[in-house]
Amino acid sequence: MHLQSNHFYSALEFPLQGKDPHNDWPPAEEYAINYHGSVTWLSAVSGLISCENGDSLSFQITDFCDENVSDLRKVLRIGIVLGFTAIEKDDGRFVINYVYPLSGIAAEIRFERMEEVDLTPENRSSPFTGKDEYELRLEGKAYDTFLDVFRKDGSAEIGLRCLHGSGKEDETLHNYIGTSGEKLRQFVANRTHVFRLEHDIVSLQLPSVYLAVNFLNTYLLRNGGAISIEDLYNFYTSHMFPHPVRKHVGFTRKVFMNLLKNHPFVFSVFPSS
Repeated sequence: MHLQSNHFYSALEFPLQGKDPHNDWPPAEEYAINYHGSVTWLSAVSGLISCENGDSLSFQITDFCDENVSDLRKVLRIGIVLGFTAIEKDDGRFVINYVYPLSGIAAEIRFERMEEVDLTPENRSSPFTGKDEYELRLEGKAYDTFLDVFRKDGSAEIGLRCLHGSGKEDETLHNYIGTSGEKLRQFVANRTHVFRLEHDIVSLQLPSVYLAVNFLNTYLLRNGGAISIEDLYNFYTSHMFPHPVRKHVGFTRKVFMNLLKNHPFVFSVFPSS
């Protein structure tokens, strides 16, 4: 903000030295587009977005909407649909300079009647090693295997050691769950939406919490896998979200945010600050 004076100075009155005020034109405005596409390649610091028209554009971590993210793989997955702004360069190429989750009307149009996006890595050649590894078919088999242990024990709580060796008849499943005690512990501890682990005692998560996470995750996947917090919260407070579940979990935005942050295996919340 500045104080008004009785005279407005122009660049013509005070031309820069060596410049011809009559021929010093401002640079032409850059032509920008807003579009969207699916992430088809991803590294810690860069990614590739493929559009429906067949074009593919790369982006850098500096283009991402959250500047505090140090590794794109912590908040994104291959298959996620993202919006972007791209600028046309002199040679006609478009270069992405901003990447963000679609929201509002743009999201409603793009994701109308959309099925859940598949974020399962394709053509996996390496064994499961990371804490965030996820494969839908094996995930379901792992839950069934653990629930069978609960059924046979007849108790709401079991020792973690009771789950050792689960799925060993299926080598792929056994590797997915974890062949060592520490990997098994990590697997159970990460699935906070299904299990609660405390002092090596495993119990099942509250049904209301499991259902809330499941409903939110389904809505998220039907909206490209990435969504604004505001849009997801609007769904949580809408008639489309089961009222009995919301009543048990809580209505406030603080409760909603804690629900997301308490289940990092399912949700990656950004911006981080």
